[in-house]
Amino acid sequence: MASSRLTFLDLLRGGAALVMIEVHVVNAFLVTSTRDAWWFPALNYVNGLVAPSFLFAAGFAFALTSARALESGDAGRWGRVRKNLRRIGLVLAGGYLLHLPGYGWSKFAAISDVAWLRFLQADILHTIAVGLLLLLVVREFLGGVRGLVRSAWFLGLGAVVVAPWTWLWDAQAALPAPIAAYVNGTPYSQFPLFPWLAFLMAGALTAASYPKGGEGPSVRVWITRVGWLGAAMAIGAGFIRWTELSIALPDVHVRANPWFVFERLGVILALVSAAGSWSQRHPHPPFVFRDVSRESLQVYVFHLMVIYGDWIDGSSFAFHYKHRFEWPFVLVLTLLLMAAMVGTAWGWQAWKRRSPSTARAGFFVAVTIGAVIFFLR
Repeated sequence: MASSRLTFLDLLRGGAALVMIEVHVVNAFLVTSTRDAWWFPALNYVNGLVAPSFLFAAGFAFALTSARALESGDAGRWGRVRKNLRRIGLVLAGGYLLHLPGYGWSKFAAISDVAWLRFLQADILHTIAVGLLLLLVVREFLGGVRGLVRSAWFLGLGAVVVAPWTWLWDAQAALPAPIAAYVNGTPYSQFPLFPWLAFLMAGALTAASYPKGGEGPSVRVWITRVGWLGAAMAIGAGFIRWTELSIALPDVHVRANPWFVFERLGVILALVSAAGSWSQRHPHPPFVFRDVSRESLQVYVFHLMVIYGDWIDGSSFAFHYKHRFEWPFVLVLTLLLMAAMVGTAWGWQAWKRRSPSTARAGFFVAVTIGAVIFFLR
């Protein structure tokens, strides 16, 4: 492969991160009356592709790097496990950090029952962490890359098939709250394992089909096939889902409906194909997509902290200005926050390239200071 990174993957993940910023700004600040505008359903549909795209990209990147790691044999099994566990732990910690009831131990110690359940809710980062942990265990101890592919099929299809039933189950009554949050959308989880794990596993399976070497006519054939498969899935599942036939499972919650998953997955595959076609002519992604993709976790955490952090008398901007602004001002806010996040991603990338050791030290110093302030508040 000519590059250790895939341009189309940077385009997909970087684009999803930028749209994610728009999603949260709109959800926090846009006046509710605008949701009746003729164009809002289209925007809402695009926004609904962000979470599946993140999951897909995470699974794709893990499976692709898994093949390289096992082939090279670098670091050995336990070295690879420790390295991956650090990354997975960072993702999971970021997920729970964003659900804190406030920045300070005093607030966390006095947490209410409702706030506790909100803290435990499963979001995108939680599902990514659990999915990658499952794939890591399979890769290292249950069959290598072949075992990973077989398990991705089983886990992905299983998450889709059982989702309609898990969403009917009162998991909170049957399981400990920290585990129940991963099962379905009650009471607050937005992206539990069922069915959202399927998008991550689909990414892993798509990566497994990527041509070895990553160059030449075989890649162009792969891009075309992925595009046709995506179009067929999106059109077929979309048609079924929007009919009133019983096969469309109209009584199943939309987020647990298998046709919802297949339709969104088809659109993502089509986007991968489009990004792949673009990357054939432009081997290097624009720096905006490149840096945001490479620092997607940082962008994810930072922009949510800006919107929902307790900056104003212990409350957030989202609380003080909830649904307050018309769409032109929301557009300006979105572009400003995007620019700020692109700047932080670019700066962090530049620092790591210039001096990896000091960047690593700076990260640990920042985390330590943040932890000390948290426990003192």
